[in-house]
Amino acid sequence: MVSCGKDEDKDEFYEKKVTSNELESGTGTYVMKKGYSTHYLTFSNGTMGYSEYKNGKFTSIRYVNYSINDNDLKLTEEITGVNTYYTLYIAMVHWGYEKTTDYGTGGDQLQIRGDNLPYRLETGFYDKSEISLN
Repeated sequence: MVSCGKDEDKDEFYEKKVTSNELESGTGTYVMKKGYSTHYLTFSNGTMGYSEYKNGKFTSIRYVNYSINDNDLKLTEEITGVNTYYTLYIAMVHWGYEKTTDYGTGGDQLQIRGDNLPYRLETGFYDKSEISLN
């Protein structure tokens, strides 16, 4: 899990800004289980990959350029030679209690939320993964 860095002994909820360096540290991979699918985010050299794993195979793998400004995750996707821009909310969340299952919230998680999304990007709470997809 990623450490949120603020009084981690306290059992209280808080959010903190995250940097590109933090996202790309370690494996640079985050995972979220949702229904029958597992969703992955990968961060490397200004590129964010997102993919879905379902029924024993990857069903979607896509890449966009990303940057972070405060809590804004700015994404740029090129579609048939035209750039499309998205701005989502991003933060590291410390829940104040440990996560006890593969689903749901707890511990320290990467939160991504917003309404205008690139095709097949899932919002929610992602766990830092030891698996490298980069």
